[in-house]
Amino acid sequence: MASFEPGTASSGPAPGVATPPGIISVESSVPDGQLKPDVLSELRLLKEEVLRLRGMVGRPSPRV
Repeated sequence: MASFEPGTASSGPAPGVATPPGIISVESSVPDGQLKPDVLSELRLLKEEVLRLRGMVGRPSPRV
């Protein structure tokens, strides 16, 4: 926690860290900073799926 600096949050990669291949930064994909409606709907669907999968993983398995 010694490197923590409050108020310096950023949506880009950490300084000195290269972006992995195949990853597109938010700044390059959304130049005006606003998410498009189709992106928002896709994010909502992904969130619902993640929550559903978390519920499945957290559920105890039936004993055989």
